[in-house]
Amino acid sequence: MPDTIVLPKLTRTEVFKSNMTFLSQEKLGSSDFKFDITLQHHVDPAIKDQVVVIVAVDILHPMNRKKTVGEFTMGYYFDMSAYNGHLGLDEDGDLFVKDDIAKVINDIAYSTTRGALFMETKGTAFHQALLPIVAVDDLAGDC
Repeated sequence: MPDTIVLPKLTRTEVFKSNMTFLSQEKLGSSDFKFDITLQHHVDPAIKDQVVVIVAVDILHPMNRKKTVGEFTMGYYFDMSAYNGHLGLDEDGDLFVKDDIAKVINDIAYSTTRGALFMETKGTAFHQALLPIVAVDDLAGDC
């Protein structure tokens, strides 16, 4: 019998920011949009069993990639009480999420953001602003 895999428990999601600039309703395809995407972890030392993943998406103007026309930021709260050793200390003494578990929670947070952004923009010029399917490890800014 294979080992049981215990996944982190997603306990809450929260939209921190949803701001879209008016774009004309001209037909825009999904390839017209580019994104600047960042993922961050927040660990409160007082609540070590909770990790918050923040996914921030800047939607760049289809014709002027230097102009941000939309912002969408979500927070994902994970209960990590089933894990031992999921946190480490960096050289400054700050807590961080270790790579193996960070990959799992990043994948969950990013894929959930894809769906949430799709629903948030339904019926607008941004509806075709589909976040790309990517390996989250590869996120380093523009997509």
